[in-house]
Amino acid sequence: MTPDELRRLAEEATQRPQDDMEMMRYYTAQNSLIALTPDLARLCAEMAEALDDYIEALDGFAVGKHDDPQWPEQSFARLRAALAKLSELEAR
Repeated sequence: MTPDELRRLAEEATQRPQDDMEMMRYYTAQNSLIALTPDLARLCAEMAEALDDYIEALDGFAVGKHDDPQWPEQSFARLRAALAKLSELEAR
């Protein structure tokens, strides 16, 4: 699923249905989000860790604490890995 599709599902799953058609979309959206919950929770955790690592690396670089020329690539690799997992969800 794309980020826009996830946002749409979240919106549909949180709106009060007004008629039968909306009720059907409401339950479909809720079921879809429930099915994605474990993957999304893991992905959010991984993305948060990758972003924290990257921000820490940038902070260290800004004050001259980094001697390792590999730190940017390592941080980017974690971010790319998290985004790749999001792409896997998009393929569903």
